[in-house]
Amino acid sequence: MELTLRIEEDGSGRTEELTVETTAGTEIRELLQENGINPQTVLVERDGQIVTGRDTVEDDDTVLTVLDVISGG
Repeated sequence: MELTLRIEEDGSGRTEELTVETTAGTEIRELLQENGINPQTVLVERDGQIVTGRDTVEDDDTVLTVLDVISGG
C-alpha cells in the first residue's frame, strides 16, 4: 500500500511530503525508522489524533502527519 508521510517542521512552517510503500500492520515506529526518522523525536497524527509508535498502519491510512517535538528549558 502507498502512504504519504506529511512531515511538518515546527517553527519553520515548512512541510515535506514523502510517499512510501508499506503494508497494513506495520508498526508506526518501524515505518518511521525505515524512512530515516527517529521515532523518539516526533509525534505522529492520524486523522488529527496522536498515535503511538506501537500503533500500526491501517488499510485505510493515506496520510500520517509527522510533527517535530521541541523541548528545552
